[in-house]
Amino acid sequence: MGLQGKLIILISALFVAVGSVLSGFYFVKTKHALETELLNRGKALAKNLAYNSTYGVSIGDPVILGKLTKGIISESDVLYVMVIAADGRVLSHNLDAEIGKVYQDPETMKALNSEDGLVQSVNLNGQTVYDISFPVISKGVVGDSFGLEEITPKGNGGIGAVRI
Repeated sequence: MGLQGKLIILISALFVAVGSVLSGFYFVKTKHALETELLNRGKALAKNLAYNSTYGVSIGDPVILGKLTKGIISESDVLYVMVIAADGRVLSHNLDAEIGKVYQDPETMKALNSEDGLVQSVNLNGQTVYDISFPVISKGVVGDSFGLEEITPKGNGGIGAVRI
């Protein structure tokens, strides 16, 4: 092989190496951007659900909360939706069998004690997913003047949490 052949092989190898490095960088950068956008979208959904769930959690109304969770679970990126009272009791869930259960798992406890949004990585059926939660904050006193159960706010004003 002559000098010209060796030069062509060297330049070709250089192009392949530079292309591989640039492709790897682009892949990592794109993955990070998509992951960031997914988290931002999840946080927005959870925060909105927490805000809109305040009244339903205050009076423990599964009908109101059920309508809200059905709206969120219809989103393509959402695997589960739950609204939890301050004592860990599931007030609403996309799986009806979970309603009424009391969750005491570490993720739920962290969500209930959080003063702001919380993102946790959890293992769901062998797959690592993001669990995004926001506290449901009491905006005022819910009365028992209507014979409804009063939910006592936690130290952060939270009367529950939502998890998506």
